Amino acid sequence: MQFFEDTRGCLRPVADIKIIGAKAKDTPAFQPAIDAYDVMLSDGSSCTISAWQRNNLERIPSAMLPAAPDTYLLSPPGNPGEEDAHPWRTPVIAWAITSDGEVDPYSAEGRNGGLTDAPPILFPNGIVMDPHNQSWRSEGEWIRDVLRERQEMAAKA
Repeated sequence: MQFFEDTRGCLRPVADIKIIGAKAKDTPAFQPAIDAYDVMLSDGSSCTISAWQRNNLERIPSAMLPAAPDTYLLSPPGNPGEEDAHPWRTPVIAWAITSDGEVDPYSAEGRNGGLTDAPPILFPNGIVMDPHNQSWRSEGEWIRDVLRERQEMAAKA
């Protein structure tokens, strides 16, 4: 069972949500003004959630599909000669289809490998795609571009 936290700090089951309404007019007096939303619950009661919590609720998977073997989340390579000079590969174990229609990769660490931003993905056919729809024909091409961009930024500094 999954839970969400309202603006008063109460944990409630996600399954109890009937509707997430419009932006709330007021937040509780003991909290600073935040973007908040009214939530109607299945028992007829209501509560208020933060915009951050609302966004998280939209990302809850409505369906999970297994990922193909040899699908990985990639971390950028470190500097040559360092221990992390090669990119780390984290296996993607599933794809989640969210209630807002997005598709997110899941690893053992969670959505997007536990990272806030989606990392590049290495597919079984060798193609690498990043979340901004940029793609490379191989992991080697992606590594070269990452290192080139890093050198260009260092030269500008």
